[in-house]
Amino acid sequence: MKVHSIFQTIQGEGSKTGTPAVFIRFSGCNLWSGKEQARITGKGGCSLWCDTEFATGTVMTADDIFSAVNTMTEGWVCKFLVFSGGEPMLQLRKKEGITLIRRLLEHGFYIALETNGTIQGEVIDLLAEHPAGHITVSPKALKNSNTLDHILIRTGTDLKLIYPNDWQTLPIKEFESWNFDNFYLQPKDSQDSNINDTITEQTISIAKKTGWRISVQTHKLLGLP
Repeated sequence: MKVHSIFQTIQGEGSKTGTPAVFIRFSGCNLWSGKEQARITGKGGCSLWCDTEFATGTVMTADDIFSAVNTMTEGWVCKFLVFSGGEPMLQLRKKEGITLIRRLLEHGFYIALETNGTIQGEVIDLLAEHPAGHITVSPKALKNSNTLDHILIRTGTDLKLIYPNDWQTLPIKEFESWNFDNFYLQPKDSQDSNINDTITEQTISIAKKTGWRISVQTHKLLGLP
């Protein structure tokens, strides 16, 4: 599997905000390549604003990853792992990824998956059925499309919708019919503080009208990765 980075931080978003965590960030995404010159040609609308670097990485086996996270969480009461990307299901749907997740669950790790919801796989079922599993879906629109047909994972722990987004013409109740424990709106980070203030105000206004909660990127406020 190709891993961009493994690092300690806290979970800064969603219902596990504030939890010490080790992030395993995989390389690769199915909505765009992660390379600047491909922003326009990426099939996901998120390619125009995504600020996560996931194009590079190092090849690691399931044993390599297990050893790394086991060492990094030594002495932790809750060994909390977050698999992110890019799109982690590109690799976790493979045999090596399934083996890794099974082994981690068997050894008492709490596992959170952060996915765009476009790729199904055995790992989704494993985490949905296990008490130490957590699934966050952050759906992203395809360019030139206003449907949700490509979002296959519609059940989980947290649904996190970035605002503003390419689906603003869709009633938010379209998402509320999905089977999630928590529904969040998360202000998009534009990298401009003045614009971010406006986005945050608009997101709070929508939350007041819908009953959704706000997810803030707490780790960024604390200067953490």
